[in-house]
Parts: sequence; structure tokens; C-alpha cells
Amino acid sequence: MESEEVRFIRPLSKDTVLFLRGIPNIPWDIIWSQLKETFSYFGPLYSVYVPDNNNISYAIIQFYSKTSTQTALLSTKNSLFIGKNKVQVKI
Repeated sequence: MESEEVRFIRPLSKDTVLFLRGIPNIPWDIIWSQLKETFSYFGPLYSVYVPDNNNISYAIIQFYSKTSTQTALLSTKNSLFIGKNKVQVKI
């Protein structure tokens, strides 16, 4: 596997962002913690954004590297569930 240099500065590439749809309506801090734990497995996270409102239906995950983003996408694309909700993961 080819290595990739990771710089811990704000990523400028759109290739480091994942969009998640189908997030269930449970408290945002629980969702945020679960997403952070799940996606940090694939590499260093720049940010985890979950709207702080009652109608949560999406989240945005941003990695520092494109490689981590691609690995996370391939690993969770059809298998990410939060509760009974299947969550769509896209770039």
C-alpha cells in the first residue's frame, strides 16, 4: 500500500469530505460521539458536524487525508447503521 503524507492543517480538497444521510432523530451529542468513534478508526478526523436541532437527518465527516476518506467510504457505504436506520454515506 502506498503511504500518504498527512498534514494537520485545514484540508482544502473536497475529496476529504463524506456526507451522511438518514441520521435518526436522537440527541445530537450521542450521534456525534458515535460517528467520531466509528470514523476515527479510518484515520485522523478534521471535523464531525452534526446539526444541533431536533430534525437531524444528516452529518458531515471530514478527514485530513483522501486515503482515509476513501477507506471509510468503501468500508461503510452499505453497512452503516445507527439504531435501526441505514445511513447513506457519499462523497
